[in-house]
Amino acid sequence: MNKIRFKRDTAFRKTFFVPDSFAHPAKMDAQLLIWIVNKYTEAGETILDPMAGSGTLMLSCTMGRNVILVELEEKFCKMMWDNWEQVKMRPQLGSNMGTCQIIKGDARQLEGLLKAGYDPKKYQGGKGRNLQQDWSYHPVDSIITSPPYENQGQGQGKEYHPERMVGTDTGLGRGYSDNIDNIGNLKPDNYLEAMLQVYQQCYKVLKPQGLMVLVTKNFIRDKQVVRLDTDTIKLCEQAGFSFVERYYRELPSQSFWRIIYHQKYPNVEQILNEDVLVFNK
Repeated sequence: MNKIRFKRDTAFRKTFFVPDSFAHPAKMDAQLLIWIVNKYTEAGETILDPMAGSGTLMLSCTMGRNVILVELEEKFCKMMWDNWEQVKMRPQLGSNMGTCQIIKGDARQLEGLLKAGYDPKKYQGGKGRNLQQDWSYHPVDSIITSPPYENQGQGQGKEYHPERMVGTDTGLGRGYSDNIDNIGNLKPDNYLEAMLQVYQQCYKVLKPQGLMVLVTKNFIRDKQVVRLDTDTIKLCEQAGFSFVERYYRELPSQSFWRIIYHQKYPNVEQILNEDVLVFNK
C-alpha cells in the first residue's frame, strides 16, 4: 500500500491565504497539494482545477506552474481573488511565479468555459487582475482537484462529515452553497451523473497522455462506508480515463465530530485515509 503522511497544514496555510479561506468546507491539504504538484507536473506546465473552491492549487504558481481555477460559487471566486493577492506576493518555491486565471463557471461546461476564456465584465467580485488578455484555448497539461461530497446541504452531514457543515461568522454559509444546482447539494444518483459530466469535460480539455489527479475521501452514510474512491474510479474510466495508481494519505487526526460519532457508534468503520487517485488520458 502506497501511504503518505503530512502534518496538519493550518500553520502553513496561514502564511499564504486570507483568514476567510479557513471557512471553506472542503479544502485540499496544502502540503499534499505541493507533493502532488512536485510528483506529477513540471515547471512551465498549465494545471487546471475545475472545482477550485478556495484555490489551494494556486500555490503551485510559486513553483513555476501556470494555473486555471474554475469555480461555480461567487463567494469562493472572490475568496480566490483575495488569496491570489496574498500568494503572488510570496517568495517563489524554487521557480519563477506562474500565472493564475480564475474563471467563474460550472465544471460541467468546462470545455466551453476554457474556449471562451474569461470576461472580467461578467465577474462582479474581481477586477480581472493578472489575466492574460491574449488568452486562447489549448489543452491543459494536467488536472488536480478534489471533488465535492454529495448532498452537502441536505442535513446528512450530522452523520458522516459534520465538520464540513459547521457554520461560521464569515458570511460564507454552511456547506458549499445554497444553490440547488451545485454538485455538492445533489443527491446520490444525480451527484454521480453530474460528476460523470465533469470527468467527461476534463477528458476533453486535457492534453493526450495528460494526468488527472483526484483527492477523494470515503464517508459514512447510515452507518455504512460509502466508497467514493471506487465510485470515482468507475466514473473516470467511463469518461475515457485509465486508472494509473493510488496513494493513501493518512489523516493526521480525527475531527471532534468524528470522534463523537465513533464513540456513539463504535462498531462503524472509521475513515483513516484520503485517496489520491491518478488517471491518464
